[in-house]
Amino acid sequence: MNAVSKDLVLDSFGLPLTFPPEMMPDAVRQFITDTKKGMPANEVVALAKARGFQPFWKALPHMAEENVFGLGLDVSGLQVPLMAKMTPVIQASSTVPAPAVDPRQQSLF
Repeated sequence: MNAVSKDLVLDSFGLPLTFPPEMMPDAVRQFITDTKKGMPANEVVALAKARGFQPFWKALPHMAEENVFGLGLDVSGLQVPLMAKMTPVIQASSTVPAPAVDPRQQSLF
């Protein structure tokens, strides 16, 4: 995992325009449901490893928004390219707690 992401927590997931949402495997939908807003980056990657997804974590510095990382998941041979928007720990701790599942994520899948 990229060292720069160790002080970041999960805000939300998204998909690149090149990956149709209807191709999203149920296992990845469940993975997204099981992650929680505010989860540290290393825990997100550990959960993906525990599910056998062989995760690949990489900073996406070309994105317009800061702290967006690529989370590649291998699900039964299908490569699923999630984008994880992360928030610095200091900023996240000063915000009001979010719902367990971010409703904005549900519309993506």
